[in-house]
Amino acid sequence: CAPGTYSGAGATSCSSCPANTFSAAGARSCTACAGTSTSNPVRNSCATCVPGTYSGADAASCSSCPANTFSGAGASSCTACAGTSTSNPVRNSCGTCQAGTYSGADATSCSPCPANTFSSAGASSCTACAGSSTSDAGSSSCTQHCAAGNYMSGNSCVSCPAGTYAPAGSTSCQDCPEDTYSAAGAAVCTSCNAGSGCERRSPPGQCKPKPPQGCPAGQSLYGHTFECIDTRNSLESCGGCVGGTPSTGQDCSAINNADAVSCTNGRCVVTKCHENFAVSAAGDSCVVSLRGHRRRH
Repeated sequence: CAPGTYSGAGATSCSSCPANTFSAAGARSCTACAGTSTSNPVRNSCATCVPGTYSGADAASCSSCPANTFSGAGASSCTACAGTSTSNPVRNSCGTCQAGTYSGADATSCSPCPANTFSSAGASSCTACAGSSTSDAGSSSCTQHCAAGNYMSGNSCVSCPAGTYAPAGSTSCQDCPEDTYSAAGAAVCTSCNAGSGCERRSPPGQCKPKPPQGCPAGQSLYGHTFECIDTRNSLESCGGCVGGTPSTGQDCSAINNADAVSCTNGRCVVTKCHENFAVSAAGDSCVVSLRGHRRRH
């Protein structure tokens, strides 16, 4: 008889060995597999069930452990995973779901939490974010977002002061631009009526009529006094205002080492410099004279 079969006394043919027994060639009987080992399909040897499988008392082969159970080598049964832990795909161990994931009662693996929910490690479900806070999928916490007109300060939302504004989710307030204003807690700034204006960061009630074109001397706007200046010929405001933003002019009288200077057609023109200095090639500044004396004109 071939391995895996046997022939007893008086038998006229060879018979296959029963499940979980084995035989060598020419055997008159089959030998039972030891412990929880099982015989292979041809019944010529026995082997212990690998981790993640088991073999019951009457089983003819090893079977995979069900979801959320596990086993070691040679197991006769599988052990349930503890708490909310789940078994890995080969069922040889269990693990706790990490933060940002969860495993329900009948789940076979951990799943990421949906957007706007969160979880801690080992969770069986995800928790919805509170209020206006949000989260991405698979998050372990939520991020607080302040409503429009408020900004985040520490862990709290604070209302923006008058003259400022903030869109939803802001971490700081922005100043209202010139000619606009806002009350406290504003999401946007409101424009002054046509022909009126106000300073930057203004609260309500600050809009005032703008001066007519021509800028007469002494005209007041936003609480300041303005005057018209001939920037083509003004020595201290040559080419534009010096103190403006942006500054477009130049104070010709402040040119270093200049003895004689004028503003001509909006441009500073130097005609005489201190001793040992000379007029630059561009004629708008004084440079050290290589000859050690002033250039004469």
